[in-house]
Amino acid sequence: MFCNAVHLKKCPKKRIPNASQTTFCKSQQVLSQYDSLAHLDWYRSLNMANQYNHRTAIYWRVLSTAFPDENTKDRVYVFISKHPGSYFREILRSLAVGTGNLQYVIEALEREGKITAIRIGSCKHFYASDVDEGKKKILSMLSQESPREILLFLSRKPGACQTDVAREIHCSSPTARWYLIRLESMGLIWSKRHGVEVKYYANTSMPELANLLKTYRPSIWNRYADRLADLLRTFEEKGVE
Repeated sequence: MFCNAVHLKKCPKKRIPNASQTTFCKSQQVLSQYDSLAHLDWYRSLNMANQYNHRTAIYWRVLSTAFPDENTKDRVYVFISKHPGSYFREILRSLAVGTGNLQYVIEALEREGKITAIRIGSCKHFYASDVDEGKKKILSMLSQESPREILLFLSRKPGACQTDVAREIHCSSPTARWYLIRLESMGLIWSKRHGVEVKYYANTSMPELANLLKTYRPSIWNRYADRLADLLRTFEEKGVE
């Protein structure tokens, strides 16, 4: 059996803390010193060769349970591909994975260039790398109820004022103004002053929004399907006229 000094010399990273100072409830402190699965392979090789003492066994158990497997990585990537614009807590709730594991997987996918992210306000939204840049901001807003309602409302009622929007989404006028300013700053809507009133217009048509919902947000589309179907028929009839 090798002595502790040999183990410390073979470790591919920093010296391992004293086992008496680290328990399973402090595993995150241990993991913060390791940035790749090479350490996991190292501990596995010690385990298979039966060349470890009690201290290395503790760290092997901590690392082997803390790092997510490839299946988790694939699940996260597939979810982001199917739901572009998803934010961290949305992915967390949908896949029921640990917060630390999800953070590790997302960072790995970003390093590999499989996903990209943009920050809107305090939220970071994730997309597969093949998503068109022009769609990213729209998709991020379609995942949030109030901005989504405003975009759909303005696409079917162009020229609505702030009061109209507040009435439509059932909020106060200042709250509606906050959403409108935010959407305009992102380039998703535009405004024009008519006398004392400011009129708002969507930059995306109803058919385009409906297609994005149907393709990337099927669960939301199912809730809107009947209403949007009627609106799309009306839109098409007007287009024919």
